[in-house]
Amino acid sequence: MSYNIDLSGRVALVTGASSGLGAQFAKTLARAGAAVVLAGRRIDRLKGLRAEIEGSGGDAHVVELDVTDVDSIKSAVAHAETETGTLDILVNNSGVSTTQKLTEVSPDDYDYVMNTNTRGAFFVAQEVAKRMIARSCGAAPGTFTGGRIVNIASMAGLRPLSQIGVYAMSKAAVVHMTKAMALEWGRHGINVNAICPGYIDTEINHRHWSTDAGQKLIQMLPRKRVGQPQDLDAVLMMLCANESHFINGAVVQADDGFGLEPLSPAQARVLGVLVEKQHTVPDSYPLSLNALVAGCNQKTARQPVMELDEPAVLQALDELKRRHLVVEVSGSRVLRFDHNMARGLGVPGQAVALLTTLMLRGPQTPAELRLNCERLYRFADISSVEAFLDELASKTPPRAVRLARAPGEREARWAHLLCGEPAQVSEGRSSVADAADASALDEMRAELARQAAEVAALRAELSQLRAQLQNELGLSAPPPEIPDAI
Repeated sequence: MSYNIDLSGRVALVTGASSGLGAQFAKTLARAGAAVVLAGRRIDRLKGLRAEIEGSGGDAHVVELDVTDVDSIKSAVAHAETETGTLDILVNNSGVSTTQKLTEVSPDDYDYVMNTNTRGAFFVAQEVAKRMIARSCGAAPGTFTGGRIVNIASMAGLRPLSQIGVYAMSKAAVVHMTKAMALEWGRHGINVNAICPGYIDTEINHRHWSTDAGQKLIQMLPRKRVGQPQDLDAVLMMLCANESHFINGAVVQADDGFGLEPLSPAQARVLGVLVEKQHTVPDSYPLSLNALVAGCNQKTARQPVMELDEPAVLQALDELKRRHLVVEVSGSRVLRFDHNMARGLGVPGQAVALLTTLMLRGPQTPAELRLNCERLYRFADISSVEAFLDELASKTPPRAVRLARAPGEREARWAHLLCGEPAQVSEGRSSVADAADASALDEMRAELARQAAEVAALRAELSQLRAQLQNELGLSAPPPEIPDAI
């Protein structure tokens, strides 16, 4: 069946609409039937966009807005409602950024970003919400009560990135602001949600993606690509739709998986131990903190061996709980912990067994995995192990990878990707291994040379002793030769 979102009769205010995502948001809402109010400082650009929307049969209006000026915000919102009627939808999109180290940020740089991204976004939402609340309370005319506010945050608000620290801080504030607004304004029928876009190709950054730095960044992304503005259309329409009344306070990551931070080695060890002990010591599971620490520091069946103290394990647990991979279990005097790996990662039990074994024991061949997974899951044969490994490798983002076979290895090994990309293993020896081998060979050669010199010295000394003995005994014939080696 098809599903159509119709926004006919609704009025949407889009800030920062003169270019990039704002322009795309405005065109998307207009195609759905909404009357759109294009707000921003570049009036000529806004008028051009209005002509484009009207040329496609849409309804668009232009208001001048500087989100850093509260008086400008109030004037723009009042102008919009005078011209189009009450506002039903706000897309809070205005945003700016700087690229610099935190030690280089001046007060003016800080204010430039924060005044637009955080302060401006707040007061725009506040002004619109006041009118929505008044309408819902019956103090203002209108048949539709409530509204939709969509704050445009960023993946940087969820995952700090270098060189744009202040921008990340400002967008993290928008994320928290969204939840606070949803909590206070939800009872008035106002749904407040946020979209956290990832890397999107817009006119501002388009040239960057063809540079060496841009290409290097693309190769670091989960699917080796950047998004297009229209890739956000679906999530925007969902959050603006009349039917989305049950979605409030949501923070939607639209970043192609970039926001999925890899686990730290400590987090992977804690998660792996919880899965392992669930099968090996079920009577003691869920695990207490003491048992979990002991399992993490176990000397056998661990690669590498780790020494984690309680604070490190607790820190790892906090992050795993945030990711919904671990839950606390109450009901006893001692706090216990249970894993939620299958549901948290969206993988079946067989895949959980394989990932756990790889986390605890390091890279392994399918044959080794089948043997070492025996207590977690009994695979029928090696081909079934390989089938699940291939499935893990094909997931988005991939959860496992086949490593290049090293010289002397009969089979390729597999590694998990929950901690990010493993150390690259090339088809030949790595430079580190080559250096190690060369160093060892040099040491062997030096040792052989030393031993050869020592043997030569012994021979010379022996010759001297032999000659001395002959003189003392008056022997004319030399004694039998002593062999060089025994």
